[in-house]
Amino acid sequence: MRATIILSLLFIFASLALAKPGTVRTKDGRSIDGDITETETEVTIATKVASITFNRSDIASISYAASTKEQYEKRLAALPKNAGARSHLDLASWLFEAKEYTLARAETDKAIELDPNNADASVLRQTIERTILWEKTRTNPPAASGSTPKPALGPAVPVTRPASLKDRRYLDPDQINIIRQSELKEGEPPPRARLDKDVKQRFMQHRSITPKDFNPIPDAVKAINILRDGTPDMKADVKILSDPAALAAYKRIQPILLIGCASANCHGSTKAGTFMLYNPADTDPAAYTNFYILTQYNPFLAGALHKSIDRQQPKSSLLAEYGLPRDLAQTPHPGAPGFTPMFRGAADPKYLVITRWIESLIPIEPDYQITFALPGGAPATQPAFPDTQPAEPTPPQPTVTPRPRPGNTPAPAPTERPGNSSGDSNETLKDIRGRMKPIRGL
Repeated sequence: MRATIILSLLFIFASLALAKPGTVRTKDGRSIDGDITETETEVTIATKVASITFNRSDIASISYAASTKEQYEKRLAALPKNAGARSHLDLASWLFEAKEYTLARAETDKAIELDPNNADASVLRQTIERTILWEKTRTNPPAASGSTPKPALGPAVPVTRPASLKDRRYLDPDQINIIRQSELKEGEPPPRARLDKDVKQRFMQHRSITPKDFNPIPDAVKAINILRDGTPDMKADVKILSDPAALAAYKRIQPILLIGCASANCHGSTKAGTFMLYNPADTDPAAYTNFYILTQYNPFLAGALHKSIDRQQPKSSLLAEYGLPRDLAQTPHPGAPGFTPMFRGAADPKYLVITRWIESLIPIEPDYQITFALPGGAPATQPAFPDTQPAEPTPPQPTVTPRPRPGNTPAPAPTERPGNSSGDSNETLKDIRGRMKPIRGL
C-alpha cells in the first residue's frame, strides 16, 4: 500500500515537471491555454480555473510555446497595424500576469501614448512600477540594523535621491487644501466640502445672513460662498475634499510626465540636475507635491523667465518645450546623455493633451503662500539643469519677456518676482481677472 502511494506521488510530480505552457485545440472547435501534460491516452490542461482532461481522440492539435517572450512576439505580430490602446493594454495585462514586467511596462507605455487619458493604463503602469520596486527590495533587502556594512570598493558616491518612499517630503493636508481652494474655477461643479469649527456662524455674522436663509444651502455651495466672500481665517476652516477639475485632469496626465522625464536616471532623482519629481506618485500627497513643484519651478535661462507651467502662453511652458525634439523647440531641452523627447512634435497627442490642460487652468497663477522646499535642493529662481546650462556672467533680470510661440497670446513682462506673483499693478492682469475670476484670493 505504501509503495503504491509513493508511486502515485512520483507520477504526480513527474507530470507536473513535464507540464509545458501551450494551447490545446479540440475537434469541437475549442481553444484552451494552459500548462499541458500528455500521456498515451489523455491530454490534461491546467488553467487558472481548473484542470481539464481530454481523450486523445478528442484533440485536434497541440501547440507549445517555447517561452513567454516568444508568445509575446507572436501576439504582438498578430495585432493589426492600427491596434488601439485597449489591444496593447490587454497585452500588457497578460505580460504582467506572466511576471514579464519590463515588457508589460513597454506595452503599457504604448497604450498611454495612444490614449493619454486612459485611466486603466495609468493604474497598470503604476502597479508595474510598484511591483518592480518591491521585487528589487525583496531580492536585495536592506542591511539589518546594527550589521556591519561591507567596505566600499571605490570612492563614496553622494546620495542623490531619498533611499525609500518614507524619506520623501510631501505637502501636508492644509497645504493641499490651499491648492484645491486656489484652483477652483467658477462654473465648475461645486466640490465636496467640509465646514470646520464655527465657520458657518462666523460667515453668517460677517455677511449679515440669517440661518433661515443659509442653512438650507448644500455645504458645497456654502463652501464656495465662504471662499469667495469670507475672511482669510474663515477660508482655513473650509476643507475641500475632492479635486478641482484642473487637478483631476492633472492626475490623468501625470503618468505621461513621469514616464517621459521622471525615471530614476533622470528627473526622478537629482542625476539630471536639481529639478526633481516624485515617481511613483499614486497618492494625493505625492501628486499634489509634484503639481506644486511644477508651478514653482520657474527658472531663468539666458536671462529670460521660463515657467514650467505658463498659464498665459501654454506652448511656451517648459513642460511643452522640453518635451519636443530639440530641433523643433524654441527653448530646447539642455543637452543630456540619453535624452529622448516625450513628443514627436507639436501634433503629438500627448503634446496636445498637456498644452490643452495648461490652457484649462486658471489664467492667473494663484499665490498659494505655501512654504515648502523643492526636492533636489534648488529654489524656483535658480537656473534649471545647472550641470548642463552655461553660467550667466551677470545676475538674471526678471523683466525680460520670454519669446512667444506661434498661436500664443503674448503676455506682459512680469513686474514682481517670478513664481506666484498676482501682478495687481498690471492692467492686463486686472482685465483678465474681470473676465475670469478664480474662487480664492483674487
